[in-house]
Amino acid sequence: MQEKLKNFVNKIKSEKDSNNLNTYDEATTKQTIVLPILNFLGWDIFDIEDVQPEYPVDPRNSNEKVDYALAKNTDSMVFVEVKAISNDNGLENYEKQICNYCFNNSVTMGILTNGISWWFYLTREKGPWTERKFYSIDLIQQDTDIIVSKFIDLLSKQNIISGSTEINAKKIHKSNQKNQIIKKSIPKAWNNLISSKNDKFMDMFNDTLEKISGYRAEPEKLTQFLEENKNKLLISEKPTFQTTARIKKFDNNSQFRKQKNNNYIKTGFTGKNIKAFIFNNKRYEVRSWIQLLLKLCEEINNLHKNDFDRVYKLKGTKRLYFSKNPNELKIPKKVNGTNIFVEAHFSAKDIDKLCRNIISLFGYNKNSLKIESS
Repeated sequence: MQEKLKNFVNKIKSEKDSNNLNTYDEATTKQTIVLPILNFLGWDIFDIEDVQPEYPVDPRNSNEKVDYALAKNTDSMVFVEVKAISNDNGLENYEKQICNYCFNNSVTMGILTNGISWWFYLTREKGPWTERKFYSIDLIQQDTDIIVSKFIDLLSKQNIISGSTEINAKKIHKSNQKNQIIKKSIPKAWNNLISSKNDKFMDMFNDTLEKISGYRAEPEKLTQFLEENKNKLLISEKPTFQTTARIKKFDNNSQFRKQKNNNYIKTGFTGKNIKAFIFNNKRYEVRSWIQLLLKLCEEINNLHKNDFDRVYKLKGTKRLYFSKNPNELKIPKKVNGTNIFVEAHFSAKDIDKLCRNIISLFGYNKNSLKIESS
């Protein structure tokens, strides 16, 4: 099992460079990637008791079906929902769908995949859908040995039937929750330490001062310093949402209310579909966030043909956003009228940010881009 799966993952990695994967529709994704992986993991893809396609999930709606049910009608049943690699919408737009399917059918674990990215959920845990995702596998980005090991731990028939997968999943999820709690509590712990003038902290403060200056300070001097600099030392314990604050600030403005009524928004696009965008006083209808990116790039090129290659200045810390070589991008899409490819492996939120950075690069106000979504 392990060696065959390893060879298959390496084959997928090699095909990424040929750009063939980007053309896969949902049926091709299932046939050439998802089913072979399930087969390598011990599932009999020809036995509907093992792998049942199009499993009904809503007795009131016969059209509502999950792509695959593993270990059908057992306590170990797992749902797998597949989207096409070529699907322009990010997987995050389907998280609620797979989690609802699982939750409504008392299924503990659900998997959302486009063949390349595999997102694992403990759907009956508490919290929003995003916090129920406990692990993700990426066939392109991650090391092959790690991919194979996690697939076996979390998706092999033997581990799912035996209950080992659920145990492993809950350990990972608990660890994730622990890290989130620690992250949220660190500012509070720091603030308590600074505000309480704890004796041990004050002694450590004075010891450090003595090592640097050769002198110890009176406790009152240290207390005075902390009081004078309290505002600089204390850390906000609440996350700051500048976008939310901005919306509230302008909420009483009639022009902004009119924009809201027309469904024009600037942020918060997760789970929403784009219908159109307005740029340079023109309205463009689009069916996906990727189309927004491609159409905007096309229009910017039409307006700035002589210097459109300025877009090369826009790049991430670890990856390119634009390139003439499609092999340098994870999901390359060609900009019409150019020989330049743009990276399409982005969430809706990141596409919005990149589009605004593009127009800003060419001298337009970032807020001149208006997006209509539903």
